[in-house]
Amino acid sequence: MLLVLVVVVVVLLLVLVVVVVLLLLLLLVVLLMLLVVLLLMLLVVLLLMLLVVLLLMLLVVLLLLLLVVLVVVVVVVLLLLLLLLQLLMLLLLFFGYESIRKLLDRPRPGCKMLELLQVQQQQQQQQQQQQQQQQ
Repeated sequence: MLLVLVVVVVVLLLVLVVVVVLLLLLLLVVLLMLLVVLLLMLLVVLLLMLLVVLLLMLLVVLLLLLLVVLVVVVVVVLLLLLLLLQLLMLLLLFFGYESIRKLLDRPRPGCKMLELLQVQQQQQQQQQQQQQQQQ
């Protein structure tokens, strides 16, 4: 009887030890799973931070491109205005201030280039005649 009691106690102790070892192993597995989950969460947070940094860099690059486009547009507009001013000066030199003023002062429907050329030719002929008369 004593031997059976000792065997039962030993078996119970062995079962208890096995259960404790299994519980410890289960705890270790749970802790390892928690560690893996925490590492995955850390990885996700780092990836999100990297994504935010990349988006900010993209925003900065787009803003710089917008600035460059605006500068190019302003330069092109200024160059076109300068070209327009030069064309106006060329017209003033070519046709003369007075003939352009006369043309602008007269109310005419539309611009008639042929009449302008005729007026200019008449003025040149008159100037040549005046020069010949003075000589």
